[in-house]
Amino acid sequence: MALGARQTDVLRLVFARGTTLVFAGIAAGVALASLLTRFVSGMLFGVRANDVASFVGACIVLAVTACLGSYIPARRAAKFDPMVALRYE
Repeated sequence: MALGARQTDVLRLVFARGTTLVFAGIAAGVALASLLTRFVSGMLFGVRANDVASFVGACIVLAVTACLGSYIPARRAAKFDPMVALRYE
């Protein structure tokens, strides 16, 4: 913001970086989980190993939580006064 970025630019940058990591992690997690289902199928009771609803539900909960976890610091960064940071240094 000290170099001319607007609050929306900072918000978009911080939020995009956080959510990019989140969705990459979810994609890797789904891929690994689908590969490892036969190993954990003996521990599941009342749920099939390849239950689509469980995969989708877990992904939605993780995505919403992580997006909220990215949005809160992004909002704080966007509202921060750059002069305060420059004076601190």
